[in-house]
Amino acid sequence: YVRFAPGNYRMLTVTLDVPVYFDVGAYLTVDAANTVTITNRITSPRQHIFRGSGSVALSSDSNSGEESRMVHVSWFGAFPAASSQGDQAPAIQKAIDAVGNTRESEILFDFGNYHIFTAMTTTRGCHIKGHGTRRTVFRLNADSFDVFTTTEVAAKFSDIQFEVESPLTA
Repeated sequence: YVRFAPGNYRMLTVTLDVPVYFDVGAYLTVDAANTVTITNRITSPRQHIFRGSGSVALSSDSNSGEESRMVHVSWFGAFPAASSQGDQAPAIQKAIDAVGNTRESEILFDFGNYHIFTAMTTTRGCHIKGHGTRRTVFRLNADSFDVFTTTEVAAKFSDIQFEVESPLTA
């Protein structure tokens, strides 16, 4: 396995084909035009572990199983917030993009409000999973826009509530 102690680790293009552990305060910064590929399980507290403008690819191989496709949005910088502190869609999209379009995956959300101002695209077999109605809420800043579209067949949403951020005017 690879264990990252607290601190910032700058990564170029690399593949990690072993379990990866992040201690509290540990994170990777992936520079533009680089991709960090992790093909095995990730263990991390709910913290922002993938940063930078490069790409992260979380793709399982024949030996690693489905747990390598379970991603928490906090790893990409999306956290619940009581009030809007900006659009969380770009961080959520990075989490979705990281699992790719080759197999089923789960994108996990915590209790609380996630503020979404722009549309996102899900991958094939993506399961967007919250903690229940009124517990995980996607708060939108507008009415009548496609929050999610799919690139293939089937995306599943469970235990998520969608609400408009402010009251609509007549």
